[in-house]
Amino acid sequence: MSSPHWRPLNAGTKALVLAVHFDPGAGGPGFADLAGDLAGARLYETLPPRSAGAFDEESEPVAYIRPWLAEIPALGAPVRAVLGYCAGSSLAGILAAQIARAGLGDPPLLVFAPQRVDAATLATEFCAAIDRLAAQLSPDELAAARHSAAAVQGEADLPAAAGALERAYRTAVEAATARLGVAPAMRRQLGDRFATYLAYLVACARAASVQLPAQAVLPHPPGGAAERVLALLAH
Repeated sequence: MSSPHWRPLNAGTKALVLAVHFDPGAGGPGFADLAGDLAGARLYETLPPRSAGAFDEESEPVAYIRPWLAEIPALGAPVRAVLGYCAGSSLAGILAAQIARAGLGDPPLLVFAPQRVDAATLATEFCAAIDRLAAQLSPDELAAARHSAAAVQGEADLPAAAGALERAYRTAVEAATARLGVAPAMRRQLGDRFATYLAYLVACARAASVQLPAQAVLPHPPGGAAERVLALLAH
């Protein structure tokens, strides 16, 4: 099935396994490294809801996962396992609980290298995004962007911090892409994608404060963990 909220990672036909992760484009490890080893299980990974920059409303955890939940019947419930990776581990817990509440399965939860999100996390991800633009920014523009990151360090209001970083990123994108002659529509897309990533991170942070279902935790990325996932499916 084609879905705006779920991406199939393999062509399995058996048990339905759902995975929560956001790849910001850095090419790191993820659930694709696991997909080919699941012996026919169907593995789908979340696609994040698009952000409109209203981070306070968008990042409420149950509201955030609602688009994912709504499409699970069409994927072929029941869900047999829910996986989470890195910051997405906390949202995976919310998703597993809501799946059980909706009668779409009673999936065990397995998370990989869980990471808590705070303002420093947002600032670090912002700086990584700015570094990819650095060659096209003037020294003053780069300094202004880095000042924006420093200004949110320690901020307790994560939606407000995300809003400040989104504005700073869009400013940097406008400056960098204007020098390259990038079309305005593409500039907006770059800003929109980063806003979507920030909304995901804030939702993950807020989800971490919610009591999660019982979970198994592995301290490494998903690759090589097929045997552990298949053991969950065997129960």
